Amino acid sequence: VTNIDHFGNVTKQYFHQGNESATQVGEYLDHPAKINLPYKTEIFDNQNTFFQTTINKWERTELPSLSGPQDAKRNFVRIEKTVAQTFDGNSSHKDTAQTFTYNATNGNLEKQVNLGEVTLTDISTLGTNDVGTDKITTDYTYVDNAATFSALPAQVTHTDASGVKVQEAKYYYDNQPFGTAKSGNLTKQERLI
Repeated sequence: VTNIDHFGNVTKQYFHQGNESATQVGEYLDHPAKINLPYKTEIFDNQNTFFQTTINKWERTELPSLSGPQDAKRNFVRIEKTVAQTFDGNSSHKDTAQTFTYNATNGNLEKQVNLGEVTLTDISTLGTNDVGTDKITTDYTYVDNAATFSALPAQVTHTDASGVKVQEAKYYYDNQPFGTAKSGNLTKQERLI
C-alpha cells in the first residue's frame, strides 16, 4: 500500500498475504493467520530520498482448539521484534531494535526490550548485534486474578543496560492490596521516577 501525504512524502507498507514468505525483504514465515499484518514500512521524502524502513517480525503459535478437532485452528500471533533503519539522505544509516515477550497463556506483554542502536545482520530473521549500552528493558506484571482480570497491569519496571532500575510504576485497584482487584477500577498509583 502506498500513501502520499499533501507534501509529497511517500510511505509504502508491505503486508503479510498468507501465501509465501519473501524473507529477502523481511517477510518472516508468512501464514494465513498473519494476513494484513505489516511486515515492512518504507518512508521517502517528496524528492524520493529514502529515509526510513521498519521491519516487523511476527511470530505465530498454534493454540489448541476450543471444543474439538472439527474446530478451526486458532493462532496466537504477536510481534516479536522490530528493527528500524534510519538513513541520513545517503546510503549510511543507524539501526535500532525492540523485542517483545508475551505470556503464551493469556497473551499479556511481559517484557519489552528497547535495544537502542544495533547492527542488522540478517534481514530474513531480523538478526542484530547490539552496539551500545543504551538498552532499556521494561518488565510488566499483572494483577493476580487471571480468571477475571488477566490484563490489568500491577507493576511496570524499567531497567537500564546495567540492570539498574530507572523507573517504576505500581497500580492499585478498588482500594485493594497491591496485585489484586475486585472490579478493576484504578484507585491508586505509585511512581518511582
